[in-house]
Amino acid sequence: MLPLFLGLLACQPEPIPPPVPGHMPIDGEEVVATANGEALTRRMLDGALQRVPPEQRGMLVGDKALANNFVERVAIGQVLYAEAIEAGLHERTDVKDMLTMAAREALAAKRIEHEGDLAVTDEAVTAWYEDRSAQYQRPQVHASHILVKELTLADDLMKQLQDGADLAGLARQFSIDTPTASRGGDLGWFERDRMDKAFSKAAFEADNGALVGPVETRFGFHLIQVHDKRASIPLDEVRPRIEAALRKEAVDAFMRSVRDSMTVEHQAALILPPEPESDAPTEGDGTIPSPGEAKTPPAPPEQEATK
Repeated sequence: MLPLFLGLLACQPEPIPPPVPGHMPIDGEEVVATANGEALTRRMLDGALQRVPPEQRGMLVGDKALANNFVERVAIGQVLYAEAIEAGLHERTDVKDMLTMAAREALAAKRIEHEGDLAVTDEAVTAWYEDRSAQYQRPQVHASHILVKELTLADDLMKQLQDGADLAGLARQFSIDTPTASRGGDLGWFERDRMDKAFSKAAFEADNGALVGPVETRFGFHLIQVHDKRASIPLDEVRPRIEAALRKEAVDAFMRSVRDSMTVEHQAALILPPEPESDAPTEGDGTIPSPGEAKTPPAPPEQEATK
């Protein structure tokens, strides 16, 4: 029987080593960069991107410098991760506990996020918009302009526009309103009280497609082209803000319900580490005033009597 038993043992598969925490297979994945030979995949970037707040996430799109900085920070993390695994730090008990708690916290955060996602539906967004329709019913104008300092130049540019010249091209060349000049003078949609009174009066009273000007304000002389008008802000433009409000409302209610339904029973006193001893010299008898007790200030030096 002994040879047969030994033979059965020999046929047993070798034990599978425990998985390396944080390991992500790269087979079949798109590699977008490497750092010290370590591959950085699209999946890794997407995972790191999930930790960026939504309002900052949009800033990475279209900004090459910010995007490169983000990739570099992720790459540094991958290099440090590889060095930690090579050093065997993941096998330490304290690191295992830290990784376990990090996984629990990540899942808890996802549970909260999931509650917010459930609240964002087309029906809920539409209902929110309709219930608050009054705050979105604000007349707006979409216009472009050219701003110059000299009236003679404004008159000359107006004549060119009336003869068929492109306002966007002239704005880039002549407008002193630098932020809008780079966009061809486009001001986007604006409400009456967002602009100078004279400018708003001219823009809101003009017909769609009309050229108006020169209009004088404290900034100079404007040539205005009205592209469109509307009586209210459409749902699509405010959808992101409504979705954020729905998420916050749902998450706040969910967290209140969790706190109200949860019972915490302390089984042992929390033991805090002792305070480190200080080598600094003590004043007086070295006693520490109790919380809320003011320490008596030293008496002022006796002044020399005047003669």
